[in-house]
Formats: sequence, C-alpha cells, structure tokens
Amino acid sequence: ENGKTWLYFEHIPHGARIGRLCCMEIGARPGDFSKPEVILERKQHLSYPCVFPHHGDTFMIPESAEDRVIQLYRATRLPFEFRLEANLVEDLNAVDTTPFFLDGKWYFFTTTTEPFMETFLFCSESLDGKWRLHPRNPISSSVRNSRGAGHLFYQNGRLLRPAQDCSVRYGYGITMNEVLRLTPSEFEERRVDFISPSWRHGLLGTHTLNSNAAVEVIDGIRYQ
Repeated sequence: ENGKTWLYFEHIPHGARIGRLCCMEIGARPGDFSKPEVILERKQHLSYPCVFPHHGDTFMIPESAEDRVIQLYRATRLPFEFRLEANLVEDLNAVDTTPFFLDGKWYFFTTTTEPFMETFLFCSESLDGKWRLHPRNPISSSVRNSRGAGHLFYQNGRLLRPAQDCSVRYGYGITMNEVLRLTPSEFEERRVDFISPSWRHGLLGTHTLNSNAAVEVIDGIRYQ
C-alpha cells in the first residue's frame, strides 16, 4: 500500500491464552520491521487475518471460530483500522477461511473442526452475498491438506492452494495443492509439493505461507 509492505499476524501476549491481530511494516532491509500495533482484539480468540483487496478497498476475514461466526471487515484507515462490514456465516465453527475471486464469482474455503476436520467450499455472487455450498463438498477430509495455510496464488500459470498438514502435529507442514478445476459446479485439485519444517534447523512445524510481488513470508514454531 503506497509503496509499503504491511504484515498482518496473530499475536498471543506472554501469559495469555487467546490471540489478537497485529500489523507491522516490513522495511526494505533484512530485519527492518516497525513496532507491531494491535488492530483487532476481543475477549475471544482471533487468528488467521486474511487480508485482500477488492474494487479499491481492503478487506479482512479473521478466524473467529469461538464466536461461531465468519465475519468480513473493511479497512477504514490502512493499515491499522478496520470496521465490521458483515457476518458472512453464523452458527458455524469454522477456521482459516480463505476467499478467492475467479471469473466474476467469490469462492470461500473454510474448515470445520467439529466433529472432525473437513474443508468445505462455498461460492457467492458477491463478497458479502449469500453463500452456497459447493456440490463437491467436502473438498477434503484429510488432516494432511484441510486447513488453509494462506492465500491461493498463481505460480508459473498454475493455481496453488496451500493447506496445513496436521498429521504429525497441528501445523506440522504445508501441502501445496494445484487447483485443476474451480467453477460453481466443479472442483478438482492434486498435491504437487510439500514444505516440511526442515527448512530451518530446530523447527517443529510450519503452517502459513503468503507473499506479494516483493516479499514471501513463512512461519515456524520452535521451543525457546
């Protein structure tokens, strides 16, 4: 935004049990970061701040599964101020909702946690419109490629959907799925790659990958 790169992330303060959402600027030099600022905090846990542009505005769908609601926020003053725009889905315990706009339609990938992990695909005519269940649901019932691990993105002409591999532990690795078909009536994907936590010594897991034209961001967990 205006030549600056902003990173949105979940932050759990020391001694706390619930997450809040923060933002900081990534500078041009390695290790050059601004001081994180809290952009959204509630009594319930918040995570997975999925931020994306649409028609000149910036929106965010955070994970708010403890409230059993999927909410859409609109930025009123980037990068730090967002207001609630709409409740997209209510009475649903779902995590890591990831939207994708293709051929004039919105698609939403989201994962239920009760009674077990399954990823469902919804579609809608508009960003804040009524969601319809996709006829190919559930698109995944495997702990190896269900929960979202970041935005869908194109690489070398292929549409990729990163998903968490939770077979070893929560957030162990990232499965890269190539989306072969995505229409209101069709969905097909295949696993094409895997990112294990071995990319850095001492990591126990890695579960989120995002990028823009200049920066790629990946996370890791370790004992300290």
